[in-house]
Amino acid sequence: MKEQEEADRIATIQEKANKTIRELRKNKLSNGHTFMCTEEHIPKEQTILEYPNGAFKVVKITGVLAPAKFVRMATPEEIAHIKKTNPAYPEFYL
Repeated sequence: MKEQEEADRIATIQEKANKTIRELRKNKLSNGHTFMCTEEHIPKEQTILEYPNGAFKVVKITGVLAPAKFVRMATPEEIAHIKKTNPAYPEFYL
């Protein structure tokens, strides 16, 4: 019984975290800001930024206050993978 209670508690915490991530993404994009997506298949010093216009760009982060340096556009496969594996996207729940 305790194991199930702990599993339920963890599931509740995870759903709250996922909801917060979805809200953060929505708010950032609707306010004209980018949303940073993690993608395990690109180099560690790079990340993917989603832009309010729907573009996904791979960028290199060079420092905390430095602007991100454009590397390339994300591929359709990378974008699909992000949408399937990141709880910020509705496709994650399909």
